[in-house]
Amino acid sequence: MIDMPKIKFSHEYFKLDGSEKAILFSIKKVDNLKELPIGFLNYDTKYWNPKTGKNENYPLNVQIPHLILFFYAKKPNPELSGHIFTTIRRFTPEKERYYNSLIYHEFDLVTEEERP
Repeated sequence: MIDMPKIKFSHEYFKLDGSEKAILFSIKKVDNLKELPIGFLNYDTKYWNPKTGKNENYPLNVQIPHLILFFYAKKPNPELSGHIFTTIRRFTPEKERYYNSLIYHEFDLVTEEERP
């Protein structure tokens, strides 16, 4: 049996809403994140920083290509509906091929604490 793919997050982002699993359903390459609304970038990168006691946004280099991954987050109770969220990842051709090969696959969502 093949292990479930994992996607790692450096923080517990608000968009994850406590979800532990999600299905990747689409990918979009964006050459310059400046083309996207600032509200979308704020949504995608916002997390609570317990060290500062504030909401913060993960910094992105907006002038290089990125992939936007679209996920459907599953809830532990199948009778509850999940939610859709995105995550922005730095583009490489290898990453694009990898994620395209996993469309409609379920991922484990793994949150790692930021290293000092």
